[in-house]
Amino acid sequence: ILKNQLKGDMKMSVDPGQIEHLNAAFFDKLKNICPDLSVSERDLCGLLRLKFSSKEISAMRNIAPASVRISKFRLKKKLELDAGTNLEDFLLKL
Repeated sequence: ILKNQLKGDMKMSVDPGQIEHLNAAFFDKLKNICPDLSVSERDLCGLLRLKFSSKEISAMRNIAPASVRISKFRLKKKLELDAGTNLEDFLLKL
């Protein structure tokens, strides 16, 4: 549904609580790995796990795609992932 709304070039917002509710087991594991993630960082993890692109996430959050890339970089550091680890793959395997 979200992807279809994005294709329609509609401005939209996604409630982080909705994403967490849909995948509670994932967020429990994520909290065990890094309990100090902010709501925004958990939201980003959920969107990445749902395979949204940086461009799609930027449209949802009404921010520049570069801001999403910076957030992903900071998230990767906070999760203590090495340079060779793909963030999206890590989140999918979690």
